[in-house]
Amino acid sequence: MNMRLAATASLVLAFALFAAPATADSWAPYARNRTADANGRYYVVLEAAEKGGLERGYVFTLAERAGGTPPVVSVREEPWGDTPKADARVRAGDVVIAKGTLRSGPLEVRVSPSGAGFAAFESYAGVGNGEEVVWVARDGRVRHAKRLADLFSAAEIATFTRSVSSIWWFRCAWLDDEAKKIVVVAVGNRIRVLDLTTGEVAPGGPADVRHALSLPEPGTKAAALELAVEMKIPGLDARPQALLADEAAPLVVRLRAAVALAGQADLRGADLLRATATVPRKETVSVPDWRYAIRHLPDLVGMDAVPVLRDVMRGPANEAWSDAQAAFASLGVAAVPALVAMLAEGGQSPDYRGGAAYVLQNIRSEQALPALVAAIADPVEYVANAAANAAIEIGKERIAGDLAALLLKGTTQDPVLASYFARVKAGAAVPGLVRAMARHPVGSNERGAIVTALRFQTGQSFGDDLSAWEAWLAKRGR
Repeated sequence: MNMRLAATASLVLAFALFAAPATADSWAPYARNRTADANGRYYVVLEAAEKGGLERGYVFTLAERAGGTPPVVSVREEPWGDTPKADARVRAGDVVIAKGTLRSGPLEVRVSPSGAGFAAFESYAGVGNGEEVVWVARDGRVRHAKRLADLFSAAEIATFTRSVSSIWWFRCAWLDDEAKKIVVVAVGNRIRVLDLTTGEVAPGGPADVRHALSLPEPGTKAAALELAVEMKIPGLDARPQALLADEAAPLVVRLRAAVALAGQADLRGADLLRATATVPRKETVSVPDWRYAIRHLPDLVGMDAVPVLRDVMRGPANEAWSDAQAAFASLGVAAVPALVAMLAEGGQSPDYRGGAAYVLQNIRSEQALPALVAAIADPVEYVANAAANAAIEIGKERIAGDLAALLLKGTTQDPVLASYFARVKAGAAVPGLVRAMARHPVGSNERGAIVTALRFQTGQSFGDDLSAWEAWLAKRGR
């Protein structure tokens, strides 16, 4: 399952604000990356200084669109894939303002709409270990370059997720041209403010988020609204109402304004979310906006979201499959009957039925246990596996007898049940484990898991010898 467009540069920026970071430990670097400001006037093009290598840094070109030409659109040239290659070069006829080199390729870029320069965030192939916030002024000079330790304490850095060579810290960022500041938000909503005049870094807070709602860039407004909801920031005044009511505002902003208002028990944005979350997705609605509306639909319409969420999950998993699951989970126990019905709904895809089981596991209601245990016998392996994992997570030791009976009858979930009985004592499981052993070839991983469970249950050690286990069981009169 693959569970992974904006027409304007401002929307491209907005969608990037809260995207999960790419795993630069394993991805090839982009061939060329062009990022425009929210108005499509100023932009920066980045590409490796040495083709196929990162050792010599990334060359940047800061440019301005020529008068009378269309706004510049942000675009990235990837070195893989079968789709036609995008053109991320400086456009013919546009004005080159400055050129220079950065030490590494940034994953995120923000361009000043006033042409004052651009900010680069994170360092490719070593996020968190290089210059993580860099400000390049209009003259092409790097004025400020901050490492992670310049922004956060050692204790804060220790809370960020780590991979082989990276520290994944970045959440979102925006430029405040008027105040000459960069606001950076890390995972955990830790806010730092970089003064572009002095280079000093100071802690930020709710006031910076509130102020961002008055800045002109749609992406900044969208980020600030999302943060305001998560951080439960008071004192937003009438700004979310005004943004929601502005039909000329980008949908990315209006949707977040609607959700922010819902946190104040103001549901006036319900119709907007309903219209955006329709299935199938409207051509005029971008995938990120569609996903956001689906994820937050229950916040505004409650259980009335269920038919839409169900429709999103029908068929093979699509871009919003995981968002529909998260939305279902947000409804809590009230959604259990609908999810149980989905799990048992014949003729539907494995993703639809198995996805229902995964949500039930997340909700952890014992009301779902009978349906989940029954679904372990489902002939569709994916559905049975999702049901088994959910039932075990919810029922734990209390369902040992039910699982022993299923093991005796036989399901597609012998390894999962064997793993369960390798840590939960239940003498009734032994006959089923011996019988399950015969269903798998000698030396297979499945058979090895069953042998481990038998050793745990009985204290005996006959290894992979089925005859010895059968003889031992016969002597026990089982």
